[in-house]
Amino acid sequence: FVVAKDGFLSIVKCGDDRVYFDGGMKGMILPQSLGITALRVKKGIIICKFNNGSVGAFDFFGKTLLSQTKTKGAGGVKIDKAIKVLDSGLLGVTATYDKDGKSGYTSIYRPTTSGELKSRGELVCRVKNESNDLSYVLGFDNAYVSVIGNSAGEYMFAVPSHTGSEVQNLAATNGFIETSDQENYYVEITYIGKGRFLVHEDWTVASTDNYSYYDGNNYYVFKRKIFDAKSNTLSDYTGNSDKVFLSLSNSYYSTEKGTFDVSTYLKPGYMFAAYGLFIGSDKVGNYDQYILDENLNIVMSLTGNFDVVERKESRSSVSVFDLIMTASDGNYYVPYLPSKIAVYNSKGELQAENKTYTIKSQNIANGVIIACIVDPDGGEDELYTMFNLNCQEVTEAYTLENGESKRLKYNQIAAFRGYYTIAKRPNESGKATYYLVGKDGFEVETMTDGSVPFADIATTSGNSAIFKIGCYMFKADSGQKDAEGKTIYNYGIKNFNVNSEKNVIIPATMSSGCVLYAPSSSPTDVFVFEKIESTDGSFTYAVHRLI
Repeated sequence: FVVAKDGFLSIVKCGDDRVYFDGGMKGMILPQSLGITALRVKKGIIICKFNNGSVGAFDFFGKTLLSQTKTKGAGGVKIDKAIKVLDSGLLGVTATYDKDGKSGYTSIYRPTTSGELKSRGELVCRVKNESNDLSYVLGFDNAYVSVIGNSAGEYMFAVPSHTGSEVQNLAATNGFIETSDQENYYVEITYIGKGRFLVHEDWTVASTDNYSYYDGNNYYVFKRKIFDAKSNTLSDYTGNSDKVFLSLSNSYYSTEKGTFDVSTYLKPGYMFAAYGLFIGSDKVGNYDQYILDENLNIVMSLTGNFDVVERKESRSSVSVFDLIMTASDGNYYVPYLPSKIAVYNSKGELQAENKTYTIKSQNIANGVIIACIVDPDGGEDELYTMFNLNCQEVTEAYTLENGESKRLKYNQIAAFRGYYTIAKRPNESGKATYYLVGKDGFEVETMTDGSVPFADIATTSGNSAIFKIGCYMFKADSGQKDAEGKTIYNYGIKNFNVNSEKNVIIPATMSSGCVLYAPSSSPTDVFVFEKIESTDGSFTYAVHRLI
């Protein structure tokens, strides 16, 4: 966890009883005296900006990987403009903030842990980057770097293992794709592993020219090449000549080339082409999607798998992301913009479906499908409803005066961790209200002690309820008043059990300032930060992890 004190940052590892420096608390790996004003954590490396304007890097044990003595002058810019983790063994530093920097190049450092602190971090090369923009620079396999986005063109490099006799200023030759003046010129470069980059180029031409395909709007010519950075060779790729693979993403890119991290869905080395075309004999490009292996062989396609062809569904009924599935307890589903509510088995065979609504997203947790839907009555708000694994809608129904049956629609439903969860919708008066909802879709009106669910829920200063998956923060009268005569509350944590004698996780013993937290990357990992005031007026924090 990142902790702040007196304007400076550090990191504390929960459950770590080691003391890393004199005067430090258990698990704190970086002393406040370093003057860290900003930090980022990626691939096991902590990059930092310091109050003297320098930047540097550490590992998770507080060891220096890149000494701040090698950098300068970054005090007035965001940390991402000055230093970037390219891979677990590669760091990029903008020339302006590197004492050994060269204008028009990005400095590439390898982290080191031996020798004097001031010498840590080996400058192994500088790579051409006319724009001096770190966002253009990506690293792969601790050995290769691409610089994509310069107006002059795109670069691909093999990075030396060590400096050698002198630091090389690398300006790619075969690994340089010059920006073309062809009409509507487009280039996409994807690292595909083993030192290889796939280069796709296309541009538009007149219908009378020798074009590759027609997409319904324009006539295109496209070419593909593979640059092998190990051998510094650029060769034509002629395989799958009747198919186009664009918007490619794989585990090397996380979300840099797409809207989600495909490594969650694909085997190592596999790639997802979010925009693909199959070119028929008439040179018309038909929309498709593809999953490819590391040798660019097609593993599956959107129109050839997952019952789309078997059920003879029209292409228009296939959603953009229907090829990308995730799993929950052996049930597979499409999380993003699915064409329908559907559950598949591990072979991609359809088990159940429901086409009642237009779906924006869905997830499965504890045997319940929670779907974000387009309002069937034409409203602009996102609404939520629930289905069982047979894709039957289970959200509680009600009857209108005209006898028409409707189902409740919520503005928010939290994922299920047990039998019950929290959901929000307007009450009969139109006020946003939180309800305790069971997996059967029905709302609980009273707890076992007769109280109304969530009557004691704590809220933020902006009046937002404080809850996470499986639990919420509650408040209780401490019996004391403040200087203005207002009630002072204590705080605790409850789960969503309807039994009032079994739902308290942490009693209401915490004071104002406690925090209920769950990282967005892992929302089921829930933590409580308890602020504890000492008799001398100072504060400490205790961290609880809910299980």
